[in-house]
Amino acid sequence: MPKAATTPRRASGFFIELQSLRGLAACAVLIGHTAQLYNQPEAIYASYFCNGRCAVVLFFVLSGFVLTRSLRNDPLTSESVMRFYVRRLARLYPAIWVVSTLSLGYLLTVHPWVRVPDASAIFLSRYRPERMNLLYIGASYAGLFPFLIPQLWTITIEIAGSIVMPFLAYAAYHQAKLFRAFGVGSLILAFMSPWTLYGLSFYGPLYGVSFFAGTWLAKNTKWQQKYFRAFGRSSTLVATVLGSFFPFTLFLPFSYWSPAAAILETGLSMALIGLIVYSDANFRILKSSVFVFLGNISYGVYLSHYFVASLLLKIFAVTRIPEFFGFAAIAKPFLLVCATLAFTILLSWLIYSFVEVPGIRAGQRLSAEFSRRHVMVG
Repeated sequence: MPKAATTPRRASGFFIELQSLRGLAACAVLIGHTAQLYNQPEAIYASYFCNGRCAVVLFFVLSGFVLTRSLRNDPLTSESVMRFYVRRLARLYPAIWVVSTLSLGYLLTVHPWVRVPDASAIFLSRYRPERMNLLYIGASYAGLFPFLIPQLWTITIEIAGSIVMPFLAYAAYHQAKLFRAFGVGSLILAFMSPWTLYGLSFYGPLYGVSFFAGTWLAKNTKWQQKYFRAFGRSSTLVATVLGSFFPFTLFLPFSYWSPAAAILETGLSMALIGLIVYSDANFRILKSSVFVFLGNISYGVYLSHYFVASLLLKIFAVTRIPEFFGFAAIAKPFLLVCATLAFTILLSWLIYSFVEVPGIRAGQRLSAEFSRRHVMVG
């Protein structure tokens, strides 16, 4: 196994540029979803340029990288694994519960009583009334089914990836053969048929290769540093060119759930993250306070935007605000995108400040308490 190199530029292991990248990806998903809620083919076509599928792949590669880095100094023991699980659960679930409650309130009040004549088939296929029961609601709160939060399927994959992550990270740093076996296994799973969960196709195995790619990047070997630093001052230009390909992978001749598409987008994400982490380029734009703020609230943006967009869609139908201001039919999706972005940022900031941050701190306290009790028992 190659020896790990040291990157003095990032001694703390935290990359603020990656935080900003996560925020931009969350906003891309928001725009792509929201533009599809009105029955306007032009707007739906324009939403493809945001390419939410590639943004989701980027999320998984980022998670593999960040989580592996956080585990690099931990031994693989029952105590360390449980401490990681406690922190991870405290990080993911509080926001899920809050947004699920908001969505449930919307479904019990506004959604069934307000009709939107020009809503798209995509919107009408969400929030299916036959699923309004304790099974699907409970599965939504558990992070296992995308009913209350339609995009929650990606968080289900995130939870599954988090379960495997301590073992994958340990293999990356200490067991080269086992790590290669993980890589081969993730490729095999990517080409297998989707699993079925509650009658719904589950494509989680398709994205195991993305988590593996992020973990591989986190190994921080001399070869990785040499490869990415070889671009020198042109690293910023190369990263910009790579980023410009992200919107267009959706137009390639692959099906939406194609393994080839997932592997291609994983490769693009790896290259972009690798340039940010290991090259000597200074990505100033990703260090701007606006993008860093979006990165901080990105989890709330991702979870809450569909609820906000759905509520605004109903409000627009009742108040006829677009018609009052003279917006043509084609302009209504873009008005909805702008309004959704503004209100989602506000709501996500509240969730981040009063739900996520306290949840992270609670996870740290519980993790420390678990370690203390473990030592006492020992």
